Amino acid sequence: MIDTSIAVEKEVGATTIFTVVEYPKCLDYVTEVVYPDDKDFERAIELSRRLTQIGKQIGAIDILIASICINRYLKLITKDNHFGHIKEVDKSFQLKIVK
Repeated sequence: MIDTSIAVEKEVGATTIFTVVEYPKCLDYVTEVVYPDDKDFERAIELSRRLTQIGKQIGAIDILIASICINRYLKLITKDNHFGHIKEVDKSFQLKIVK
């Protein structure tokens, strides 16, 4: 799963609808667009609660992107270091941060 920070470099792969909304040009080359379901929103609320407990916050959309990846056992590929905070509260989150 790629997020916007990777999609803008025209990398091929699956992404979420949130990346498409933020960067519509990626529709020219992404292989799949994944939409959140109720379980993703439920997990996002839990992740947000856990992040608050440890004094760290990231944007709601990024929490939803992470929840989609966790629920589908997908690795997120991103340049955004703040996704590492989610790994702190959910060890099952598969994350690759590239430079």
